[in-house]
This record gives sequence, structure tokens and C-alpha cells, in this order.
Amino acid sequence: MSVGGIDSFHTTFDSLLFKGVRVSAPETYRSAHNTDTSGNNTVVKTRWLNAVEDALSENAGQVAGIILEPLIQGAGGMLIAPKGFLKELAVLAKRWKVLLIVDEVMTGFGRTGKMWACEHENVTPDILCTAKGLAAGYLPLAATLTTDDIYNAFLGEYRDLKTFFHGHTFTGNPLACAVALENIAIFERENLLSELQPTIEHFRNRLQDFYALPHVGDVRVCGFAAGVELMKNPDTYTVYPFEEKVGIRVCQEALTRGAMLRPLVNTVVLMPPLQISISALDTLLDIVYTSIETVTKK
Repeated sequence: MSVGGIDSFHTTFDSLLFKGVRVSAPETYRSAHNTDTSGNNTVVKTRWLNAVEDALSENAGQVAGIILEPLIQGAGGMLIAPKGFLKELAVLAKRWKVLLIVDEVMTGFGRTGKMWACEHENVTPDILCTAKGLAAGYLPLAATLTTDDIYNAFLGEYRDLKTFFHGHTFTGNPLACAVALENIAIFERENLLSELQPTIEHFRNRLQDFYALPHVGDVRVCGFAAGVELMKNPDTYTVYPFEEKVGIRVCQEALTRGAMLRPLVNTVVLMPPLQISISALDTLLDIVYTSIETVTKK
């Protein structure tokens, strides 16, 4: 809770929480316009890396770790980091001797096309958090994975007082663990990640068609996750007023056509199940396309 960035979650507990240092996620769509970088992801990446290093420098010796969702900032707007950002962030963490802690609750277990999002940039974090896909969504289960160094730092006899006594609410349930083991076995036995690649490619290609809609400003895709950002005027980067609830209305329209979606303000989130067929995926994308077209014409 301390490291989250939503004030309404903190108000009641503020006096109990430790203070964190926050840096916003790299944003390559509107920030590229606002700072006249013409969408140059290298410039955007460098700017955000500099912001992280500035924060580390200003708080030298006070920062224990860098915590982030790798590659995709999910509920923050489906923001996709520039290529190389995660790898260079890992280098920064080592340079400043702070831990790199990744939240792969959403991005893990194939969502980005690899088992872990970190694998796309050959990054090995110090701590990795996983849940959701770990048990295929059937039962609640969470796990925290660490390097040997961190694990051994807490390994010892009870009398040594080295034990890390904090744990997960959703840890160790025998039924959930059995489901997770079978889920992992299915990934391996059915070569699921390789089998998923053609579907991901089809997903990416079909989503490019959405740019034909006049109120689609940006389509952000990473593996089998995407965000379609709706704009009142994409040419001038004019956003829809919050009170118009365009994203909500698109999702309501889609529901009448048989698809359940989630809006993040005016960004429509698409995260199909990994086992979806091409024909079912086409049906989903057709519904989303038509729903956006219908709502934004009104």
C-alpha cells in the first residue's frame, strides 16, 4: 500500500505508511506530442531513465528498491515502456545498489508472449511477484520469487531471528497449489507459449485496423494485452471530457453485443484468454471495433 500512487487508498492509513519516492511510468504517446519528440521512443526512454536516476540521487542511501510492472503499466493506462527501458532500469538498480522488484501479477504466465515480461529484455529481477495466471485464474494464489542471495539472507534457525515473517494471504492453499502445478504442467506439456505466437501476431495485426476509426488515438499492444485509447480529436491530442464517460459507454455497448470489457477512463483494455481461438478472437475484435464506432459517432 505504501508504494501505490492512488491517494484515496492512502488517506485512512497515511500515518502508518512509510513514504515512497514515485516516478511516473514512461508514456510514449501523449508525452511525445507534449515535448515535441515526434514519437522518438529513445528520447522518451532517456528522459524517464534520467528521472529515475535523479530520484535515486536525491534520495541516495534511502531507497531500498525500484518497484514496477515490467513492460506494461496495466491499470495505469496500458502504457507500454519503450524498448530497452527495463534493461537499462536494471542497470541503474545495480549501479545504485538497490533491488529491482517486478510486479508480474498481470504480465506473467504468457500474457506478453513469454512466461515473464522480464524475459523480453533478458532481465533477472531480484524479486518477482506473481499471482492470477499462476493458478490460471481458477483459484486465488500468489507467490514471491527471489534470488538465492535474498532467500539465503532470511534462511536460518528460528533462534537466529532471520526469518521473514510476512506472508501472502493467498499462499499455501493445497487446492490452489495443485491447480498451479497442473497449470505449469500444461504450459510445458502443450508448448503453450510457442502455440500462442500465431494468435498474438493475428491480434496485433487486427488491432492496426482500429486506426481507421477517427477517434482512436493510439493502439498499444504487448503480446496478448492491448489498450485502445480514444480521443475527441487525435490530430490535436484533445481528450474526451471525463464526464462524457466514453470508455464506459463503449464497454456498455460491447456488453450488449456479447463482450465484457474494461475501460481505464477512455482507454479500452483488451486481454483475451490465452486459449481463445482465432475465430473467437475475430468476433471479439469485431465487437470492440463496432462498439467504438457506434459510441463515438453519437
